[in-house]
Amino acid sequence: MPDATNLPIDVICEVFEHAALTDPPKRIVSGIDLVAEHVQLARGYDLGWILLTHTCRRWRTIGLNMASLWADIVMVFRNPVVAEELVLRARECGLTLQVDGCYQERTPRQQLWFDWAMQYVHRARILHCFYPQDINHVDAALRIALHGHSLPTLTSVDIQGDFLQYDRDAFALELVAPALLVANLLNVLPSPTSTLQNLRELNLQFAVELNQEDLSGIVALLQEVPKVETLTLLVARYDPVSSQQLSFHGRVQLDYLKRIEITSGALDADLTCNLLEYISTPCAEVVRVDTCSADVPSQRLLGDVLQQYFPRLPFDSLFISTDKLTFKTAGLAFKSSTTPTFTVTFKPLNSESYAELLTSLDMCAPDVLLHIQQCELSLSSDPRRGHVEHAEITARTTDAVDRLGQALVDATLLVLPLRLLDQSMLHLLVQQAISFFPSLATLRIDTSNGDFEDWKDGAQLWWDAMREALTLRTKAGSTLQRLEMVGTRLSEDWESAWRVRAEECRALGLVQKIVDGRSSTLTYS
Repeated sequence: MPDATNLPIDVICEVFEHAALTDPPKRIVSGIDLVAEHVQLARGYDLGWILLTHTCRRWRTIGLNMASLWADIVMVFRNPVVAEELVLRARECGLTLQVDGCYQERTPRQQLWFDWAMQYVHRARILHCFYPQDINHVDAALRIALHGHSLPTLTSVDIQGDFLQYDRDAFALELVAPALLVANLLNVLPSPTSTLQNLRELNLQFAVELNQEDLSGIVALLQEVPKVETLTLLVARYDPVSSQQLSFHGRVQLDYLKRIEITSGALDADLTCNLLEYISTPCAEVVRVDTCSADVPSQRLLGDVLQQYFPRLPFDSLFISTDKLTFKTAGLAFKSSTTPTFTVTFKPLNSESYAELLTSLDMCAPDVLLHIQQCELSLSSDPRRGHVEHAEITARTTDAVDRLGQALVDATLLVLPLRLLDQSMLHLLVQQAISFFPSLATLRIDTSNGDFEDWKDGAQLWWDAMREALTLRTKAGSTLQRLEMVGTRLSEDWESAWRVRAEECRALGLVQKIVDGRSSTLTYS
């Protein structure tokens, strides 16, 4: 067996490439400099894969010719002299450059390093410009280096602009990067005149206040990136004065888009709908909309917007809580590497708004509901965001739940969380007629994040309600096939109640099979 010095060249090259991924050179840091913009202090360097060039003369010769590996580390050692040597080793390969932002005027050393990076920015393959970057001013050095200049080798860019200091007249940035594949931009908006025809992933986030002109600029930009596959848009602040006149010129056709996420902390649901309706995405599989400023998703969002995705994505799974609505394709009929999803997140709802959500869903998307096979209903949400109190459950909520249950004619699986607030949903289940989830075969209780532990006599009271619900369905000739429990272990009182009362329900013929999904040892049939 040959020793390392005599390995074939292609094998040695693979070793270098693997080492470059797993053990890149890096600074060894010892702390934080509170004076110099919170920059970590270096106390040396770990050479990483470079040490392989010390194996022998042959390995050194091969390693020195791995130009692309040197191109990725030209700025690691924070020294312009060393960086120049590494640029020579990189030959004609595109470089990985890092430009650190700062809150104050740069020190002489920082300015020297910044100027060096600007000198080579036209050769960048990967460009990281970390927050806060002064780029939204006409005379900003980074803007001057990028705006309108050819960046022929750039494939990935990350620019984080300052949201406190910016010039409205210099907000749009012209990026001439025909090879660019990935763009992550904070407070930076590429102009429609940019050359980005091969862009595949676009992440736009804005902490600065946008207006109608800016939103129109976003739509105009999307018309120039026809091959984008992933689109993320976050708008934190928006000028409400311009919202009434919002309009766009022409539709956006994104035939390759697979994932779209819009987070609109400042936009209401209707404005979000305007954006979605102007963007045609015939291949989109994942749609996430966060309208956290809206009290309840509008009927447009649940109707017209959702309907454009349903013919291609036969959703069969539905999740509803007081702050989120999710449709998924959980079955195997849809062949894809991703799980098709339509998710809307909104402000936590009270009982009346929750009822309005269910009613709107029943009215706007009846065809979607017909195909749902799995449904999870919850009257609680993220504990940090709020919930519907048990005392707030109204007749309107009960009626809305009843109508939804009757609309889900093919749903065979119902999931109920085991949380104190969600006992209300179990009581609602008891009150419904057999037309409520008429095809129900499996009732799954999810104990994840359960909070029943401190509820006195909670286990017995919960099982009393469960037994009543099962009895009603049995008397109506629709005995439940499976009662499942999944999630985490509970207190001994709850575990004991589950073992005793579950077996009791099975023995009485109220359910055919009891399954504890948390353990393979407890199954009754």
